[in-house]
Amino acid sequence: MRNNKIRYYLYNYKIIDNMIDERRTEIIERCCSNLNNYMKGINTVESQAIALIEDKKINELKRWQVYIKNILVFFRQKNPLLYKFIILKYFNGKNDEEIKKILKLNLRQIKYLDDKVINFLIKMSEKENMKRMEG
Repeated sequence: MRNNKIRYYLYNYKIIDNMIDERRTEIIERCCSNLNNYMKGINTVESQAIALIEDKKINELKRWQVYIKNILVFFRQKNPLLYKFIILKYFNGKNDEEIKKILKLNLRQIKYLDDKVINFLIKMSEKENMKRMEG
């Protein structure tokens, strides 16, 4: 389960801003969907702002975005091979055969790199107490 969540955020890292914007739009539309409630002052701009600030999904997306960005900076400086691997596999959508050709690795090495990335992210997310954000 944890592996899948990490892979999900890696594959979707480039569109997290769009995901946040879509979520914000949903919340605003939900808050403003009823004119009668608006007239009663139930769904005001203030209630929209509070809903946006308190939304667990938006907060989770933001935290993972920052977390992955920091991990990328770390790998770029400390382990350029893992950095290139993440970019190719998760951001550019390259398959194992394409990665094999580009990085001049065999399939076992690619599997090793993938496991290493995921295990590192799990370990660091636990250290960073990322579990609390998953609500």
